[in-house]
Amino acid sequence: PRHQPGRPPAQWVLTAERCAALTGFARDAGFRLMFTLNAGPSARDARGAWLPDDARRLVSHSVSRADPVDVWELGNEPNAYPLLHRTWLSPERYGDDLFTARRLLDELAPAAKLAGPAAAFWPGLGEGRGFHERALSVGGRAVDVVTWHYYPQQSFRCPLATRRARAGEPVGVRHLDEVAHWASAVAASAERHAPNAVTWLGETGHAQCGGEPGASNAWSDTLWWLDELGLVARHGHPVVVRQTLTGSDYGLLDRETLEPNPSYWASVLWRRLMGTHVLAVTRSHPHGPLRVYAHCTRGSRGGVAAVFLNMHTRDGVRVPLDGAPAGPVEMWRLTADGPTARTVHLGGTTLVDHDGELPELAGTAIPAGLAAWTAPPLSVTWLRWPHAAASACQ
Repeated sequence: PRHQPGRPPAQWVLTAERCAALTGFARDAGFRLMFTLNAGPSARDARGAWLPDDARRLVSHSVSRADPVDVWELGNEPNAYPLLHRTWLSPERYGDDLFTARRLLDELAPAAKLAGPAAAFWPGLGEGRGFHERALSVGGRAVDVVTWHYYPQQSFRCPLATRRARAGEPVGVRHLDEVAHWASAVAASAERHAPNAVTWLGETGHAQCGGEPGASNAWSDTLWWLDELGLVARHGHPVVVRQTLTGSDYGLLDRETLEPNPSYWASVLWRRLMGTHVLAVTRSHPHGPLRVYAHCTRGSRGGVAAVFLNMHTRDGVRVPLDGAPAGPVEMWRLTADGPTARTVHLGGTTLVDHDGELPELAGTAIPAGLAAWTAPPLSVTWLRWPHAAASACQ
């Protein structure tokens, strides 16, 4: 960005070379990008209004290169600017800024979507200032995507913590439903103030501030991650953005070796098995250690897939199959040698990639007439009924 008198200088600069590397990787991988625009102090005038000149250069550059950017988001966690930048940004000011960003995209990239306000929700506290609702009340009709951020706990790197992560300790069952509470509140706010927008969980990870070693990059992360995917989907969010693909201790890939961390394998299976249509699940013990989510399965008309998460650290849980859909059943069971394990077993096979190529990840057939099965402690099990002929999945 160009430094102008009266504006604080930017701390970091995005170069054309780095931008080309990012968009080139996305293009090669078949990804589409959501790109966050600077809305911090270096992009504001003396009155605090957002100045779109740097954003104009970036968006114009992206459009000229046909970069795969579908969504531009205005700012990152603006409700945390007092902590991050020692500056106050009112939600009303930010709401006005959304309309400035809307006009910019309408001019330069009319097919792109605008996202915001990307407010941070802290474990146990929520967002604190009430920024999200007030910002949307002013600028909600400017956005196509309502975004918010949430982490269930904080790593050792965070100077302050409302819930500290510990290596070897999975996220407590009593804390898992917290994301559902905030997802419901955010969705209700979006419906009031941005009725034409969709709602995304725009950033999430196991522990804020880079993740907790021995937890965020280990098996205990997988159980929390799949549970959050199930809960957020149940509350109507079509997209969850994971922090990160690689980098620090919460990456899906190890930052040094690029070998898959446990949650990578779980993410691949979620993507392959769980479709986008969410089904209702009733549990006889809703507050027990077994968490269950069911979707129409991907790629099979009428098929159903369910994931069973046993959060208990020591005991298995018996799962009856009476009342289950008819027809053949396939099972995928992921386990590990404890919450700090870095390797994952599918059935009896240890999962490894082969020079970047994934193994087959095949399921196993369950014998016909099986009345029940047992979910091992700290395990993930998928069942798929590909020929269930479920009316909701036709």
